[in-house]
Amino acid sequence: MSAKEKAYDTYIEMAKQILIIATGAIVLSLSLLSDVFGGDAKKMGLLIASWGLFLITIICGIFFFQTMTGNMDRAGKIENFDINKKEIRITAILMNIFFVTGLTLFITFGTINLVDGKFCNNEKKGSAEREVENKKNDKEKSLEPAPVVKK
Repeated sequence: MSAKEKAYDTYIEMAKQILIIATGAIVLSLSLLSDVFGGDAKKMGLLIASWGLFLITIICGIFFFQTMTGNMDRAGKIENFDINKKEIRITAILMNIFFVTGLTLFITFGTINLVDGKFCNNEKKGSAEREVENKKNDKEKSLEPAPVVKK
């Protein structure tokens, strides 16, 4: 395998891994959001921004694959392929920037909620459970006899 073939394969594998992680982060956080946080997460803007950046990462990844394929097709042979073409480098750099920024926001969101004790803490109750418990407590308080005031 030539150095150009290794570089090509490495670029493709790197892009695949980034797209898998970005897609997985979106799917996992969407599916676990209500179960883990019970609708009571802090700094949701960070999570939503990270989703947006992950989606942009995925779009950049698709452009990256198209650019690589188009340039490989024009080159004809791997020996004629130039991995350092401007359009390949730009799409790869953008994909990496959006991915790292999205991952940073995603980790920041998780850390804030972990430190606050809302992440995977079985002792904390979800907002729906707390609401039911509060209503039950309010109902019990309303059934208690009013204190007698002596004059």
